[in-house]
Amino acid sequence: MKHYRLMLCTLLLTAIAWGQHTTLPEGFTKTDRSKLNINQGWKFHLGDPDADFFKLDTDDSNWETVNVPHGLELTTMDLNGVQDDKYQDTFMRKVGWYRKEIQVSENTNNKVFLEFEGVHQVTDVWVNGKHVGQHAIGGYTPFHFDITDFVNRGEKNLVTVLADNRKRDDIPPDPGPMDYIKFAGLYRDVYLVETNPLHITFNWEAENAGQYITTPTVDPVNLNATINIKTTVRNENIQSKKTTVLSRVIDAKGLVVLKLKQTKTIPAGADVQFNLIGSIEDNLKLWSINEPKLYRVHTLVLEDGKAVDQVEVKTGFRKIEMNNHDGIVLNGKPIKLIGTNLHQHYGFIGDAMPNSLHYKDILQLKKLGMNVIRTAHYPHDNSLLEACDELGMLVYEEAPTWMSIGNEAWFDNFEKAARTMVRNHRNHTSVFIWGAGINHRGYVPRSHNVIKQEDPFRYTASQSSRWTGWQTSGLTDIYGQMVYGPYYWSGDEPMLAMEGRRGPEAINEYMNSPMKLGLISWTAHAYYTFHPTDTPKDRSRGGFMTAFRYPRPEENLAWYPAELTDYPYLHIVSDWNEDTKEVVIFSNSEKVQLKVNGKTIAEEHPSRADKYKYLKHAPFVFSISKYEKGTLTANGLLDGKIVVSKTTKTPEEAYRIILEPDMEGRKFVADGSDILVAYAKIVDKNGILLGDADIAVEFSVKGDAKIIGDKEGIGSNPMQTEYGVAPVLIRAGNSLGR
Repeated sequence: MKHYRLMLCTLLLTAIAWGQHTTLPEGFTKTDRSKLNINQGWKFHLGDPDADFFKLDTDDSNWETVNVPHGLELTTMDLNGVQDDKYQDTFMRKVGWYRKEIQVSENTNNKVFLEFEGVHQVTDVWVNGKHVGQHAIGGYTPFHFDITDFVNRGEKNLVTVLADNRKRDDIPPDPGPMDYIKFAGLYRDVYLVETNPLHITFNWEAENAGQYITTPTVDPVNLNATINIKTTVRNENIQSKKTTVLSRVIDAKGLVVLKLKQTKTIPAGADVQFNLIGSIEDNLKLWSINEPKLYRVHTLVLEDGKAVDQVEVKTGFRKIEMNNHDGIVLNGKPIKLIGTNLHQHYGFIGDAMPNSLHYKDILQLKKLGMNVIRTAHYPHDNSLLEACDELGMLVYEEAPTWMSIGNEAWFDNFEKAARTMVRNHRNHTSVFIWGAGINHRGYVPRSHNVIKQEDPFRYTASQSSRWTGWQTSGLTDIYGQMVYGPYYWSGDEPMLAMEGRRGPEAINEYMNSPMKLGLISWTAHAYYTFHPTDTPKDRSRGGFMTAFRYPRPEENLAWYPAELTDYPYLHIVSDWNEDTKEVVIFSNSEKVQLKVNGKTIAEEHPSRADKYKYLKHAPFVFSISKYEKGTLTANGLLDGKIVVSKTTKTPEEAYRIILEPDMEGRKFVADGSDILVAYAKIVDKNGILLGDADIAVEFSVKGDAKIIGDKEGIGSNPMQTEYGVAPVLIRAGNSLGR
């Protein structure tokens, strides 16, 4: 095995400045509301669950300084050598203490809150040494604490967080078993929020809380729609307040296309919901998977005519229907659901992914032509849902479970998690199915009922499998089945393969009937698991891609753009060497012409094999009777003309390393938390990737950035190649590159 060194120069680390405060979007009015990201500069201590580190006199000078998102520990690819089974009794079953000083405004009238997007899995919070509260529903849903009475105005205040990931039989997805790892730590964004005493509540507080936006009618023919904006305002003053809620619907050009207003008097200490409804009658822009047009709903709260609070939500107008004749119909056009399941695991960092990597996950799948994801097996990060809205990806989201059903306390928390999931994400246009079952077990009446109570407009789906007996949609709207072979289906209602195999053969099985709604393959990326394995050095499992988001060549991921996109596309699957007996090409061309060293050796139509009979663009398969060293060229033909062309060559000896930072569709932000992934590719002198290269690549970096896991013995640096590629994760510092 060869060992190479590679330096990442500061050019790769050029970042943009990023303030700590959330800036006001265009059109916002100055009010008392502020939302400050407080991800940076936490003091961290691992262990000692019974300690009193919340006390003001605790000496944390020797604690590690970390930024959020943060996991309690990094992990090797073999999960630090731990030999747990699927119940995960020991791995990451630890606690982490986090301490940070925060500054609140001098405005003694303001309310002050701490908002957490997600912490694994029981969270206790203290402010200035006093216990504020505990959140014990689980690690995959947001929560907040009112710290108004605990802070000193205009001064620094000490926040202490205990993130407790020890096993609890009453908190799903525990007690297990689980096919995935429940990681640990303060792994999603944290905010300091200040508001006027007259303010819009948090969405997850109650059934009627925060803001709930629906579109009761959408007409894709005449391009008009009705929008209903429900906004709950709380009055925490000691006297009643005459309150006006003003909502504006704003298009992509910044034009106000609808303005709605309502005035009510809110008694002291009361919550009142404002229910506004209106219509857009002309020039409506629809949200679709190909053109995900979004509007901004900006809502202003006025007290006696003075603006005191505001929120803004992005929303879209789309109509989704289902029937036995067309399957799923989006804005009047039938679509086949083709996509993948998605875990939030990432190599080395587990769940602690910055927002940029969540966005990259969706962008990568969208570029392949996929149109749906399922969030296996828990609610995912807000930034992932925002990416789905912006990029045009439909979402099937479910509450945290896998297979087990616990006691009554477990079910209570499962219900609370499901309700919070819906309240938190129901304004996202991309969400169109809520999972209303328990994976493998099928639909669960209690889950379906509470989800419908929270959101009667979207579909629910069962989560069935043949090994748990005959299943149908039951109470749910859609029969969701795990399809890894024979499956139970009566054929008299639509069926969605919410899990299943990957590649053209698997997709072919869902193209012959609109009653087969589509296939959400298992799974996008390799995910960490204590599933039994023959390769204990790597406990990540499955996936179109590795845990570092590099495509696995054997999974035929490169075929999907041929079937699912319209631009001229061609990909040479096969290597060109003396062992080549067959060349496979993925393309959406009419025919493919194959040349060797400039000489045409064959032209073929797509394969007519039965296993591809229902596909629009089956693979092209060429039998090679005589190999000739040199250049292989594949030309995609349409009406006899070349519309796309690709070449490859006979591979030679390893010659150099090409470093490719994954900067597409993103910026690398100097906020101390952002992560950039780069791939070191081993190529020959012609630039041909050597997929069988067995090389360890050592990385170094200059500038204010760090290689994750560097010198920590987790196997991240040097990094062994897989498929001829060695990935590296680079965490940004806080200063700009040059």
